[in-house]
Amino acid sequence: MDRTTLLLLVCCLLNHPANVLPSEPRCPNKFQYDEQLLEKMIRMEIKFEEYEKKLEQAIALFNKSKLDVDKSIVEGKNEMKALGMQIEHKHVQFEKQMDVDLQKLKNLADEAIVPNVLFRAENPTNLHNPSPIVFTRTVYNFRNGYDNGTGVFTVPVDGTYLFTMHLCSDVRKTVHYHLVVDDQAHLGGMHGSLDYNSCSSADVIVPLKTNSKVFVKSSYSGDVLYENRSDRRNIFSGVLLHK
Repeated sequence: MDRTTLLLLVCCLLNHPANVLPSEPRCPNKFQYDEQLLEKMIRMEIKFEEYEKKLEQAIALFNKSKLDVDKSIVEGKNEMKALGMQIEHKHVQFEKQMDVDLQKLKNLADEAIVPNVLFRAENPTNLHNPSPIVFTRTVYNFRNGYDNGTGVFTVPVDGTYLFTMHLCSDVRKTVHYHLVVDDQAHLGGMHGSLDYNSCSSADVIVPLKTNSKVFVKSSYSGDVLYENRSDRRNIFSGVLLHK
């Protein structure tokens, strides 16, 4: 007989009704002990199942939260991408508008800057009835508009021009002149003297287009120009005033 069985037998004998007082507790038998142990195990299993459910709920809540976080991250990335595309589009539009504005400013600057178009010619070769009058000596000719071989000024730039004619006549001779633009007379006059060599000047302001032709023309067959390098000079000049 082993020790455990012996102890149980002694305990039962001591708790026999003949040997135990009514108020003394009895020692549980093996079946009662197993029953109590089973009850404890059942209660523990129930508690474990409750803990397992709570754990599953916590895991499910965590997974749901993780999905929500992942969704928020994806949505945030998409929003950042869309915002980046909008910023890039705005940047491209801004650069295009800047190019347009800069071009406008450049155009305004070009319009504001008057190019240096200027000429002065002297010394007509044919002093008897010169038509047109060819001033052969070019004093200055910026933009090369004047041709001293033909006496014609070709307009290089659109704008408003000032032309000046200074013509001298011989004694008892007259000079009839016109400023001609594209074969149309814009200014005419006549002068002369019976007693001395005389000179007169005439100015005209006219708006012109590029490639217009301008020259001085004698309109009378008896015209005689007088030339004296010291104080009597025949001059044709022009300048661009406004573009």
